[in-house]
Amino acid sequence: MTEFVFFSLPTLVYLLVRRRDPDARATMGLRLPRASDWLLGLLALAISLGIGWAATLAIPPEILRGPGTAGRVTGLVGAVAVALRALGEEVFFRGFLQGWVAKRWGGVAGIVVQGVAFLLPHLMLLTLGTVMIPLVAGQFVIGLVMGWLRHHTGSIGPSSLAHIVTNLVVALAP
Repeated sequence: MTEFVFFSLPTLVYLLVRRRDPDARATMGLRLPRASDWLLGLLALAISLGIGWAATLAIPPEILRGPGTAGRVTGLVGAVAVALRALGEEVFFRGFLQGWVAKRWGGVAGIVVQGVAFLLPHLMLLTLGTVMIPLVAGQFVIGLVMGWLRHHTGSIGPSSLAHIVTNLVVALAP
């Protein structure tokens, strides 16, 4: 819950400062997606799960489930925490950061900047060993895919759904 609040603060501040700007919510990706946007979200989910699965094939199980990793979620509270963290990341990276950068320097810049920024916290995986490089590279590609989805739909809704489901599948997998 704390991470969700932390990740959401920049968006909240932006909306408060720009409360008279009719485009402020759209800049942050806070609009209702169309039905076709949800279908693109399912495609992004499939891509995300595929990249994640492929990236973990070469990683020994003892590293994936060992010290320094999130481990397996076994309860409702843990699953809610995983979902809220993913939602918070979407609000910050694809909502606030991508929206702010795209408004100033264009859509491609927004996608790339948020993709690089999304990669940064995931670089901590490399402390587990160089065997994690494929997973880290996959995180970058997934960030770009989610950024493209947000740019294409104008909403963080579909990317949030894809991110939450991906993280829950990983967290609940045996």
